[in-house]
Amino acid sequence: MTSYQCIRTDHEEVAERTISFHFEKPADFQVKARQLVDAELIELPEMDSQAAGRAFPIASAPYYGELLVATRVGNSAFKRVLAGLPFGTELKLEGPMGPISLHRNPAKAALLLAGGIRIKPFSRDRGLYGTETMN
Repeated sequence: MTSYQCIRTDHEEVAERTISFHFEKPADFQVKARQLVDAELIELPEMDSQAAGRAFPIASAPYYGELLVATRVGNSAFKRVLAGLPFGTELKLEGPMGPISLHRNPAKAALLLAGGIRIKPFSRDRGLYGTETMN
């Protein structure tokens, strides 16, 4: 998996306690729809029982000039620190990973759970991300 040092350039509140983070997109970072990125803080001044990094779905289109991820900022030290980082702070990003998709065996049951702010559409008829048909 490829690792990148990326600079946090901006953020915006998109809903209550939900922030979209903007990162510089490395020139050789090739992203496709439905992929994830692992974000890790290089220095984490505050720790809790959870890891020093998180996996986030990439919210920006492949042709967009920046990488965007969005998350709800809750009680984890990682997300609190990420939300408070000054612009220009470097983070370690690994990826992209994926794509996220369902299995292709229609005889095999699939269970879809939705929670948090994973703002990616899925429905009973269209499947995860609207790309696959479920029976």
